[in-house]
Amino acid sequence: MSTIKSSAEHLTLNADGAGKAVKFQADGVEKASISSTGAFTATTIDATKLTGALPAIDGSALTNMPAGGKVVKVTQVENSTRYSLSDSSSHTLMSWSFTKEEAASSIYITGGNTIRGNYSDSYGPFCSVDGAGKGTDGTAFKGVSYSKPRTGTTCGVIQYCQKWDGISAGTHTVSLGWVVRNGQNSNRPGNIWNHNSSDDARAQQLSTTLTIMEVL
Repeated sequence: MSTIKSSAEHLTLNADGAGKAVKFQADGVEKASISSTGAFTATTIDATKLTGALPAIDGSALTNMPAGGKVVKVTQVENSTRYSLSDSSSHTLMSWSFTKEEAASSIYITGGNTIRGNYSDSYGPFCSVDGAGKGTDGTAFKGVSYSKPRTGTTCGVIQYCQKWDGISAGTHTVSLGWVVRNGQNSNRPGNIWNHNSSDDARAQQLSTTLTIMEVL
């Protein structure tokens, strides 16, 4: 066995010359190297030897990943304000901002809220990104389901499950509300959005939540 070592001194291995690397071989086969820029490359790393906090990595730089399905970013938004609703043929009730990191990614939106008090049977609930898709039978109405309250004191549910493509990287706005297809004014999803103990002493404060997931 041959040993290279130093005694109480630094040990320098110098690959002299521009762009040259320090290479480590076993049985004539290269197993690892350190490039001239300081990047360490190895054919394998024993995961059992890794301890402590590992450095953060840029997920977009990962290789040999299955095509599609990489989660780039997850944003969760919430609104716990109680709203007493008024009639309208078109109304945006609430909105939030989120930032999209990659131009080629898709946005998936899931979430829901409760509505108290029966009013309109059908009213056109939407979930829109940047106000898009709110025209007749538009994208903003797709993936939005509504189970109405049966009486003036019972609750219904609005659920959102959407996919949005073709959205540029940068800051965008997601909004919730309703647009009545025939333009009739005397419509609303119910009486109260995000009801609380002022509506029923037994009720906790409810909220509207959305999970906005960016997938590449």
